Amino acid sequence: MGRRIKEFASLQGHDFKKYLRNESSAEVSLRLLGLAHVQEGKSCREVAKMLKVHENTIQGWVRRFAKSGFDGLQHQPGQGGKKRINPQDLPQIKAGILALQTTRTGGRISGQDVQKYLFDQWNISYKKSAVYDLLQSLNLVWISARSKHPSSDEAKQASFKKNF
Repeated sequence: MGRRIKEFASLQGHDFKKYLRNESSAEVSLRLLGLAHVQEGKSCREVAKMLKVHENTIQGWVRRFAKSGFDGLQHQPGQGGKKRINPQDLPQIKAGILALQTTRTGGRISGQDVQKYLFDQWNISYKKSAVYDLLQSLNLVWISARSKHPSSDEAKQASFKKNF
């Protein structure tokens, strides 16, 4: 069956199903659904099984609701991975990446090039997938069909196309 929750009394008098209908956040909706099941008398283990979360998660939701009410169910700041780059440094990093691109002769810089730049200039180690996320957040996403050869001549190519 499972243990009952000590903070059960704090759940009484709330219509979680009503709150659930008006909630737009999926994260908070799941928490409200869990609290509704606990309010109905189900154990944390039963609710956890139904919602496919850990039993301790349900207990945490009840404790947070007992302590802070509905604000305790909202997403808490400070969760998740921390930024490695100081927000004040982002314009300088963006300028450095753009400078790296302009010094390139032929083709675009790759994620590996940006990875090396970040490590050499800023002493920040990033995985390649995180580099592409960083580039996207800096609005530096280039889509090119074909790279340019370093010794290509655009004037010759234009005349060839004209005479072809």
